[in-house]
Amino acid sequence: FRQTQLFFDTPFLMYLVGHAGPERQEPCKELISLLENSGALLRCFRHTVDEAKGILEAIGHRMHRSDIASLYGPSVDYFLMQGLSSSDVFLLQSRLERDIQSFGIRIVEKPDYAEGLYPYVIDELELKRELQEQIKYRNESALDRDVESIAAIMRLRRGRYTYEIEDSPAVLVTTNSALCRVARDFITREAGEPGAVPPAITDKLLTNLLWLKRPFDAPDLPRKRIIADCYAAVQPSDRLWAAYIHEVEKLEQRGNITADDYYVLRYSLEARKALMEVTLGDETAFSQGSV
Repeated sequence: FRQTQLFFDTPFLMYLVGHAGPERQEPCKELISLLENSGALLRCFRHTVDEAKGILEAIGHRMHRSDIASLYGPSVDYFLMQGLSSSDVFLLQSRLERDIQSFGIRIVEKPDYAEGLYPYVIDELELKRELQEQIKYRNESALDRDVESIAAIMRLRRGRYTYEIEDSPAVLVTTNSALCRVARDFITREAGEPGAVPPAITDKLLTNLLWLKRPFDAPDLPRKRIIADCYAAVQPSDRLWAAYIHEVEKLEQRGNITADDYYVLRYSLEARKALMEVTLGDETAFSQGSV
């Protein structure tokens, strides 16, 4: 890399510091190691760290109030399976910055809107509209953070378009492939530079590129990547899990299942496995009788 700054998004950072389990953490650690050996500048925006802290704080407060019925996601599920308390989660929140920095990632502020950067300011309202239209964000703040990150990357580039990632001044590394696609199409239309390095790429794509160039630096990476992908593939999607939890809640409120039944259906690994076996991960295959 030639002074390339790589900025990591919230889910990647949560995976990296181990807040979603070792299966998701290992390939992230290998990627960071490869990037360090390749001379990349590892970064994350302050607003990204604030978002991650906010997630942990929300989980901690919900756990403290025993209001976790509707909570779901990789971090929540991992914390519950590990038996963590609200105090444990608040401790993780307080240590988050140190944990991120321990991997050599520097936390920086996004560039401001100074007069000298005005030519590189993108139409953030239009980007937000397109992201919401095509991705259907459930969380408005997550949408705003993604827009902030893409816009900041373009200001850092100062109008410089490159065709090799090693030459790019700044790139956002994200787990969200849909964000990469929409941002790429949007910037291509605005800049008229088809084929240029997009403002965001997935961690998987970056891992593939790096490993193909330096395979002997991380000989176990393909195995760890496959394990992480397989682990993710056998987990229900957020939409499927939300529908499942909603149905479990209704059954419990109606008195159709006992408190013990509810606990098993909501928190056990066996229930997740059974849900995937019944639906094969297809949201349309889920019905009231599935539970």
